[in-house]
Amino acid sequence: MTPLRGRAPGSDGTGGPAAAEPPATGRPYRLVEVCPPDRRPLRVLIHHGACDAYVRVLSERLPLRDLTGGALEAEPLETVDVLLTWKPPASVLARLAGLRWIQTTSAGIDQILDFYRAHPDLIVTTTKGLQADSTASLALALMLSCFWRLPRLLERQQRAVWEKPAVGVLSAQTCAVVGLGHVGRRIAAHAAQLGMTVLGMRRGEEPVEGVARLYAEDRLRELLHAADYVVLALPLTHRTRRMFGDAEFAAMKRSAYLINVARGGIVDEDALLRALRAGLIAGAAIDVFEEEPLPPTHPLWRAPNVVLTPHIGGDRADYVEGAAAIFVENARAFPDRDRMRGIASPTLGY
Repeated sequence: MTPLRGRAPGSDGTGGPAAAEPPATGRPYRLVEVCPPDRRPLRVLIHHGACDAYVRVLSERLPLRDLTGGALEAEPLETVDVLLTWKPPASVLARLAGLRWIQTTSAGIDQILDFYRAHPDLIVTTTKGLQADSTASLALALMLSCFWRLPRLLERQQRAVWEKPAVGVLSAQTCAVVGLGHVGRRIAAHAAQLGMTVLGMRRGEEPVEGVARLYAEDRLRELLHAADYVVLALPLTHRTRRMFGDAEFAAMKRSAYLINVARGGIVDEDALLRALRAGLIAGAAIDVFEEEPLPPTHPLWRAPNVVLTPHIGGDRADYVEGAAAIFVENARAFPDRDRMRGIASPTLGY
């Protein structure tokens, strides 16, 4: 059992000697005890592909004791208070009898939504907002790559062909942002700064800076018909799964592009392929897919007028540090959900 590491209990974490770095284990999980200032210790199961990195960063911010034993199957998971995770197996969730709080390392909770709805008394927090800048910048890059016909230019570069594409004026284009949370609002701001007319869809009616007109959910197809670029930035829930199908692609302009930086399950990929092959839309730029990694045999790889990226929108070099900082902030506030950041709702699904 590794002794307590990190600042002395009660420290505000702004000074003191550096923590000794816990050894890396290569395990898919770590069982630790953390000690927020002036609170009883919390037993935390870190189930994540980067769990060693999370232990290292957390030990620099809070006193931490490593309780990891041998195999996960032999660990006393019924004593765990907190689960820090992205996509935990159902077999692990089933053993967490004393669980009180889940901190996800993602903005969405679709991967644990069914479990959350079965246990609505849990506190579930996310890292929403952490991914906003990187995801919005990718959405902008994908939109601009479609506008400038970048795939076609790169193909011509490989053939040493000097041929200029015919493009319009970006400020004359209309961008529809479907979902105006942290990411969607940032995308809308970027598009507005470029002089585009920005339309948006959200559940509420509060105005959003940079968005010229808001549409309710029941006016989605009207919104699609008005847009040159449709950018998806909404969470994956039971309401939004397969939200984009044949009818939605038929409502879009033939000159329009779909940009998806949200979740793959929002789009019916078979319908997207039909729309691309039939020329119902001009093209698509996709960062997220129903199955990831996207299999090499998937027809989207060879679909016409498509830009694909490997789910990189939320990636940033300091992601573990950012997510760990949110966890530490929440650990210091727990169990006061009014003071915790990124509280999710089992009813809304995000």
